[in-house]
Amino acid sequence: MRIAAAQDYQAFYEKELAFRRMMRYPPFSAMANVLVRSEKQEMAMRLSSELAILLTPPPESSGSWGGEAPVARVKNEYATSF
Repeated sequence: MRIAAAQDYQAFYEKELAFRRMMRYPPFSAMANVLVRSEKQEMAMRLSSELAILLTPPPESSGSWGGEAPVARVKNEYATSF
């Protein structure tokens, strides 16, 4: 925050770029969000797990995260994300 408050663009850029490299965030990797939806929660979870197995190991340039979708249920559909 101090760097931003001082409006030191170069220092902020260097710190942010080092952080992104360490965390394998863009531009050092590609990111995608896969959302699986189903009327049955068990089916959404099973399909999400099967897709994760198919995509294992993930490409070297991408990271892998998983869990519930930001909104796990809308009306009659459950969602999972990985």
